[in-house]
Amino acid sequence: MPQKPKKDSEEQKRIDMRPLRYMGLVTQLGITIVLPLVFMIFLSQWIMNNYIDSVWVLIILILSGLFVGFRNAYRLIMKMRF
Repeated sequence: MPQKPKKDSEEQKRIDMRPLRYMGLVTQLGITIVLPLVFMIFLSQWIMNNYIDSVWVLIILILSGLFVGFRNAYRLIMKMRF
């Protein structure tokens, strides 16, 4: 009669991927917040060099970059629904 594999040995062979999933989520959140901010900073520098030389351009675009980044992060978290 063939022996059935034990459940314990199958469970031990399986790798727990949850920590990698959480690390990936944290990395994705960081990139989601930082990329719009960096883009807005470069855009403000270009605008300040070519058109308007005012610090208000930098302030407005940094605030809009932060708003877009955190809105995207919120949408990502709500999509995952842990």
